[in-house]
Amino acid sequence: MQPFGQRKVAERDMDDIALYHRARIERDGGDAVDERTWSDLDLDLVFAEVDRCESAVGQQFLYHLLRTPTLDTKRLDDFDELADRLARDDQARTAIAKLLERLNRAKAFYLPNLFLLPLPWRPRFRWLFPLLTFLAVASVAGIFIVPQMLFVAIAIFAVNIGIEMTFRRRIYEYVRPLRVLDSLLRTARAVAQIPVVRERFPQLAADVAALRPLTRSTVWLALEREGFDDPTTILWQYLNMFFLADVNAFAASFAALEEKRDVVERVFNAVGTLDAAISVASFREGAEFWSRPLFTPRAKALEAIDAAHPIIAEPVPNSIHIEQRSVLVTGSNMSGKTTFLRTIGVNALLAQSIATTLTRGWRAPLLRVQSSIGRGDDLSLGKSYYLAEVERVATLVRDSGGDIQHLFIIDEIFRGTNTTERIAASRGVLEYLNRGDDLVFVATHDVELIELLGDAYESHHFRELIEGDELRFDYRIQPGRSSTRNAIALLELMKFPQEIVEAAKKTLSL
Repeated sequence: MQPFGQRKVAERDMDDIALYHRARIERDGGDAVDERTWSDLDLDLVFAEVDRCESAVGQQFLYHLLRTPTLDTKRLDDFDELADRLARDDQARTAIAKLLERLNRAKAFYLPNLFLLPLPWRPRFRWLFPLLTFLAVASVAGIFIVPQMLFVAIAIFAVNIGIEMTFRRRIYEYVRPLRVLDSLLRTARAVAQIPVVRERFPQLAADVAALRPLTRSTVWLALEREGFDDPTTILWQYLNMFFLADVNAFAASFAALEEKRDVVERVFNAVGTLDAAISVASFREGAEFWSRPLFTPRAKALEAIDAAHPIIAEPVPNSIHIEQRSVLVTGSNMSGKTTFLRTIGVNALLAQSIATTLTRGWRAPLLRVQSSIGRGDDLSLGKSYYLAEVERVATLVRDSGGDIQHLFIIDEIFRGTNTTERIAASRGVLEYLNRGDDLVFVATHDVELIELLGDAYESHHFRELIEGDELRFDYRIQPGRSSTRNAIALLELMKFPQEIVEAAKKTLSL
């Protein structure tokens, strides 16, 4: 069991973890963090930092929470209350966590298939499957009486293998989760007896009881082993094919599954919520500091006190408070500009997904976060860096304004083109995005934008210090524009030939 308050070190298959989220969005639609923003903000790594789940179900549910920040403060309050109560109730939390370990299995990642994927077509002659199973059993038993029945058994075996190979492909995505459904229900039945769970999920015990007919038809599947690691497993696989065990189990469970899919989903979500809440409570416990977000009415304002990034081992916290303006950040490479932007974006998402920020105080309206942080050419699509960035910024422009307030995170806008046109285009876009009450946090090397944008953007900077032969960064955000110009000094520090340094200085003085 994962020690409370400690980071979980484990290999994670992010594709499997994301299965529930992707299927849920495909079925229900709704707002989710887009792929570009998720990648820009390194949110797979953020998930790994928050994830202290005991079960695959909990991991999938936590991932979905992070991918779908909500505008519903009631949902956030309910989740925060549960996480807080489990943090304080050591006995209940430990008991739940031990039970959830039963679902720490790769098969459990496929449980959402039972209620999110469309059910496959059932053949009209499915009544034949139990008959073939009966004939298979009878023919094997008959060999001991009439040895010639061996030939009948072989013929039935061939027919059953054909049926198995035909239908297994259609039902495989449902058979896999059916094998672990019993573990989910046994876990849910046990945790439902714990007082905090009974209060939070009063319907859980009844839902588990309603699914008993479904588990009775899948007993064989719960016992089946996958793979070909040893002779016992191989024998098990052949017995399955010979007696059509999984085909019959699925055919028998189809009606119950079709009728009870919503019940399976409620049980899954209850177990996932519990595990995710314990995970968040553990994340809070292990943090040097954290705070619950305070959501303000819609306004062009944001305050973050000592904001830190969750994946940095020893972060330097930074604070910012803005009213009626957006933020323009300048400074040299490696000074902390992009990390600061990511810190604000990540905390905004954590605030609206798990009611937690790595700050000493967070006050902001409910925001939809979208980003455009620099990356290289997209060779797979034959796109230049500049074209890719234009397309991304165009998305932000189209999404700006409207019913939902946005937080736009932009790093090195239009870096892929010449200076004159970059500054001109950047000014136009940043003025447009700043209209209304959307918030824009932008980092750039183009200090010319400070004067061009005027009072619409509050200017901040990060700086580097050259002390002797050492380059040092303090990673502290400073008000106003940077007063240091150290690019040429860095050439000297890095022992460039003196003629290069002198040529640079001469050009600068022109």
